[in-house]
Amino acid sequence: MKILVFSFILMLSINFCLFAEKNEKNMKFIKNEKLKTIDLSKIDDTKISNWRGNPVNSDGTFINLYQPFKSSFWTFLKWRFSKNPQAEEKKNDRWLPTVDSKLSFLNNNDDCIVWLGHASFFIRLDKKNILIDPVFYSVPFTKRFIETSFDIEKFVNIDYLLISHDHGDHCNKESIEKLIKLNPQMKIFAGLNMQELLSECLSGNHNEIQTAGWFQEFNLANSPLKIVFLPARHWARRSLLDENERLWGSFIIQNADKTIYFGADTGYSEHFKLIAKLFNKIDYAILGIGAYSPRYIMETNHMTPEEATRAFIELKATRLIPMHYATFDLSDEPISEPLRRLDKSLIEKKISDKLIKPIIGKKIPL
Repeated sequence: MKILVFSFILMLSINFCLFAEKNEKNMKFIKNEKLKTIDLSKIDDTKISNWRGNPVNSDGTFINLYQPFKSSFWTFLKWRFSKNPQAEEKKNDRWLPTVDSKLSFLNNNDDCIVWLGHASFFIRLDKKNILIDPVFYSVPFTKRFIETSFDIEKFVNIDYLLISHDHGDHCNKESIEKLIKLNPQMKIFAGLNMQELLSECLSGNHNEIQTAGWFQEFNLANSPLKIVFLPARHWARRSLLDENERLWGSFIIQNADKTIYFGADTGYSEHFKLIAKLFNKIDYAILGIGAYSPRYIMETNHMTPEEATRAFIELKATRLIPMHYATFDLSDEPISEPLRRLDKSLIEKKISDKLIKPIIGKKIPL
């Protein structure tokens, strides 16, 4: 019984979606009227060039740009009670990622990207400090391959906190609450309808929270940076009855010289080609390569390494930084397989020189 209960709770943070077409006549369109929508006139798809805001169903739930979906508990049960064909290989895979826990990158002002494990990143650009999807603590009912080894108390002077969506392995309430206490000046950026969830983390603090629709630019006042919220192929859920009530997405972080794309949790979709048309010089593409097996569960939500390679090519980016692997046990593949398959895929496409293999906690200079 305990296994069944744990599996059901885990279902709330694991991706288990199937396609389900919606009737566009019943859709409404919403956006943050206080934020600017970027110029979409160069896109030949009228649905995008005449963007009215994020489409929502009649019940107010968000949908993906190209592939609407609904969850299937029975498909989830099929996965949980089916034998993993890679179970023995996964059990015997002893590889672990290297971790540098000294946090030396916090002691200077150099522009850099630092992987903090899973989908958590520290980025410094134009002396602005950014954290994306920080998870410094455990995620309930989810095995962690590597222990949290970073002292969160050292993450002060953070200017912007970016949250891609509401799943617990990306929107970790304990981490956000602590960061807010350490950074009373920090601005928080996320997707539409995330305001209430994030406000619960304030605990009397007054950090500004901005929520954006896709293709909207956050208001950074006099900052030299530009941060834009963009589509991803994913979903949202925080509890049993709130599926897709909050918007998910990806981010562009840009200054006069560099453009960084954070792909967030996403399945492969046409949105990568669209983003390449909007931002024709992406210097660094941070893309997920793990939690992809079995495909009948994960295909709509997470990319395989081969799909990440395809997305990188379609983004026309200069360098690829992989993420979303080797931290949490979320799926059936062995821990070292995503990086091995990515290596093979990039070699086959003759672009292996584009890969930057991040070391957790070690800066990638920009």
